[in-house]
Amino acid sequence: MRKAFRKTKRGKLGKGYPVGTILQLFPFEAMAKRGGTFNPEGGGWEYVTLKPNADGSTEILKRGAAEVTGLTRNSCQACHLRLASEHDSVCEFVVGPEGLGLTDDLITGLQTDVRCK
Repeated sequence: MRKAFRKTKRGKLGKGYPVGTILQLFPFEAMAKRGGTFNPEGGGWEYVTLKPNADGSTEILKRGAAEVTGLTRNSCQACHLRLASEHDSVCEFVVGPEGLGLTDDLITGLQTDVRCK
């Protein structure tokens, strides 16, 4: 994970994130780099919607590729590819939270996961 952190911090992805990378901004959705033959259209990313529970556990509600929808009820993959296809589908370098209409206060308010307190 150190390699993925360095790539994110520097904004220099090279060939992209390494297999095994998990990226999560909100407690209710994440993306994981699977690689291999998984989702070649989506760069090997698996999209996951989650349900954080009050006890700190998390349920996986949906997981997969283009069929997984997130907070906006649109395909996670379609949006990530549209916004950041040249950045291994990671929007942070292109859009950032502000580009999604999110302020730091709103992001903090959405952080309902007890592990983020």
